[in-house]
Amino acid sequence: MVEKFGVPPDKVVDVLALTGDAVDNVKGVPGIGDKGARDLIAQFGSLDALLEGADRRPAEALPRGAARQRGRRARERVNW
Repeated sequence: MVEKFGVPPDKVVDVLALTGDAVDNVKGVPGIGDKGARDLIAQFGSLDALLEGADRRPAEALPRGAARQRGRRARERVNW
């Protein structure tokens, strides 16, 4: 898993929620690709921590508003 997704197995769902997953018809968060998703999950530890802290951190790569809601819904839809 680490070789393919760049994160431990328990974080694959978080990466797929951010990037999208065609198999599960999950669109993901606009503007976040594979590398960005891996970097964000490595930095924040989880999708939940990333989304909860998005308003408090001034970074362009963090999902805000509708993108944050899309990330939460995407995580629920990814079947891993």
